[in-house]
Amino acid sequence: MLGLFKRYIEDGLEDETIELKSSYHPGEATREIVAMANSGRRGYILFGVAEAKLRKSDTPFIQSQHEHFSNTDDAERRLRQFVADKVKPVPPFRVHAFKWTNGETIGVVAVMR
Repeated sequence: MLGLFKRYIEDGLEDETIELKSSYHPGEATREIVAMANSGRRGYILFGVAEAKLRKSDTPFIQSQHEHFSNTDDAERRLRQFVADKVKPVPPFRVHAFKWTNGETIGVVAVMR
């Protein structure tokens, strides 16, 4: 999974299929999931990665999301419940996580078409 996102993470890039978020919040995740699902495209939301315009030279651009994504099954269950309380029907998505090269955890929500 790292290879797919490497350039986006290193350069702080976003496009219509990749959204970067410095930290995780279920409300913000819900808004992004719905927006991506409504676009009709598969997309990914990466939590723990600052986008280029928000980066400062003296601050790391990766903020570990281990607290939220250490157990992806549990993280997906909690997020799915949060989304279900706000949106019907619940858009299809999956929760993943991986370690960046510095060992920090990046959370990923993959939104299906």
